[in-house]
Amino acid sequence: MLYLDSTAGFSAARLAYFMQRESSAGPAAPRLAEVRCVRAFDVHAVLAVLDELASGGGMLSLAGGASLRPSLVVVDSASVVLSPLLTTKHSQGALGAVHHGACR
Repeated sequence: MLYLDSTAGFSAARLAYFMQRESSAGPAAPRLAEVRCVRAFDVHAVLAVLDELASGGGMLSLAGGASLRPSLVVVDSASVVLSPLLTTKHSQGALGAVHHGACR
């Protein structure tokens, strides 16, 4: 699972909560250890990650030379990265920042 964090608000505890609910309601959810978080603070950074997945045969290069083939991609939050394209009233910090490491 790949979690694209656009708000620097990634919470392992909250993700674990949702994963636990999913596994009790149906098919097994991925283990928390299988989740990789990438910070992408604008639409261009999100699209760069998605493009890398598409052009790399579903593989994403991570920090330290590791790679990932996610079975699921979560964008949290699409509205945050799309808002600057739709309105001038939304300010966004760290434009263009992509961090291919673990979110803390």
